[in-house]
Amino acid sequence: MNDSKKISSWILLVSFFLITCALSGCSSAKKKEAVAKTQAAIDSLKKIGSATDVGMNYLKYGELLIEAKAKVDEAMPVIKDADIQSKIKSVMQKYLDVNTIWREKIENSNAIWFSKNYEAVKVCIDKYSLPVNSSDEDAISLIWAKASAELTDLKLK
Repeated sequence: MNDSKKISSWILLVSFFLITCALSGCSSAKKKEAVAKTQAAIDSLKKIGSATDVGMNYLKYGELLIEAKAKVDEAMPVIKDADIQSKIKSVMQKYLDVNTIWREKIENSNAIWFSKNYEAVKVCIDKYSLPVNSSDEDAISLIWAKASAELTDLKLK
């Protein structure tokens, strides 16, 4: 082989190597980004769980919920593990359902609240198998406990 063919072969080999490294690096960077977004979503949900343990008002709950929802929405498209994605969605939905119950309680001035008269309540009674005679506080505590149990099991693989 003459020198120009050797140089061309080396350039081709080095180019192939650099392209391969660049592509695998991009894949690795995307995976790291996906893991970081997924962990951020999980952490934001755990933050709500911690706040429910110590107590908070409705406004603070709403702030934490907005933060968590944004992080969950950002993570969903990059989560490839269907089980993790399902668990994150489930916990998020439980926290959203609590928000609905709490808002309904406030908007209806604490009237005999926990009845099947309100559509949002009907959905939660059925979804979580809540006793119809439960208080709103009992319903909220029960749903938070279910979310907490799911969060405990939620770990990145």
